[in-house]
Amino acid sequence: MKKCPKCKKVKRIDDFYNDKTQKTGKSVQCRECNVKGTRQYYKDNRGHILRKRKKGYAAIKVQKAKYRKENKEKCKQSARNTNYYRKFGIRIKDYDEMYERQSGVCAICGKKENAIYRGVAKN
Repeated sequence: MKKCPKCKKVKRIDDFYNDKTQKTGKSVQCRECNVKGTRQYYKDNRGHILRKRKKGYAAIKVQKAKYRKENKEKCKQSARNTNYYRKFGIRIKDYDEMYERQSGVCAICGKKENAIYRGVAKN
C-alpha cells in the first residue's frame, strides 16, 4: 500500500506506474492522478505541443529525404529485400542462392528469367 500525494488516498502498489528512478520502483502519483495531470497539461499547452510535434516531423522528413538521396542503392536494396520477404518469405541472399542453384531457370515451369520489371525478374 502506498499513499498518493496528489489525491491523498492510500492505494494498492499496482495502482502506480513503474518508475526506475524512484527508490520504491513506482511513480510518486497514482495512475489516475497521473492521467488527469497529463490530460490537463495537454489541454493547457495543446498549441505549443502541436507546433513542436509538427516541427519535429518536418525535420525528420528532411533527414529521411537527404538519407535516401545519398544512399539510393542501399535504400533500393533494402526495399527489394523487404518486398521479397513480404511476398515470398525469403531474403535476397536466399533468392540469389536459389537463382544460382537453378541456373536462372524456374523450378516449376522451366522458363529462364530474362526480364527485370521494377527490380523483380519476370519471365
